[in-house]
Amino acid sequence: LVLDATGTPLLYQRLFPHHEVRVDPAHCRVQADVVQVRDQRLPLQTLRAESKQHEIKQLVHAIIAERRKVHGEGVLVVARQEVLPWLEVPEAVQRPYYGRQRGSRAFERCHTAIVVGLAEPAPEQVAVTAEVMLGRSVSRQRETVVRPYQVESGPGRSFAAEVKVHRDAVHQALVERVREGELVQAAYRIRPLDEKKNEAMVFMLTNIPLALLPPDELLTLAELQSRFGTSDRLFDRVRRLREENPDLSQAEIARRLKVTRQAISKLLAG
Repeated sequence: LVLDATGTPLLYQRLFPHHEVRVDPAHCRVQADVVQVRDQRLPLQTLRAESKQHEIKQLVHAIIAERRKVHGEGVLVVARQEVLPWLEVPEAVQRPYYGRQRGSRAFERCHTAIVVGLAEPAPEQVAVTAEVMLGRSVSRQRETVVRPYQVESGPGRSFAAEVKVHRDAVHQALVERVREGELVQAAYRIRPLDEKKNEAMVFMLTNIPLALLPPDELLTLAELQSRFGTSDRLFDRVRRLREENPDLSQAEIARRLKVTRQAISKLLAG
């Protein structure tokens, strides 16, 4: 008997080739409210940009402040190990990194999980593992597919995201065990399936669709920033800067404020 929320029958069948593998999926309703960004993947290379770090750090701090004001201590922030120091979250905030929180009960009293950025495995490492399991070489090439979210937003309106996938099913299952699996595991640390967690919230700051974590709300990053006031503060800073220097380009404004040019463009367009 294997209890594994992110395992797949395909991988277990490869591990136990002489046994029948039967999967009994547990359909459990997520009690916590899940808010997910739908327009940005936020992989590590994106988060390494100083402007994006500043933008995401502001948002994370605003979410932490709002949730602590209402519910007190009990906020969990999960990201890649390299990303966590950039976020500079308060000492009282729990902050494990991807790969170090699986199965842990240490955070089950938390009321809020903020999951930052994509958890993507090293491509070559996964490819080699797939080759060992299959006994043959596998292609490193990926193709883009469109996957819908497990939610509809408004009558007849649905959202989907582009996702990179491998053609070989075993290779792709190994990728998803980390990429999608770590995101689900991070959110599940606060026990969002518990019926007592109806006031809990999960903020998923990456747009990978997760079947085990259907979102209640799908927002653009700008919309989420607006909800927590970070875009309002940014707009005030942009306005002051333009009043002082009317001829500044959007690129120069972005450089001075340490945000992306796209963020400035969206802000001014809105």
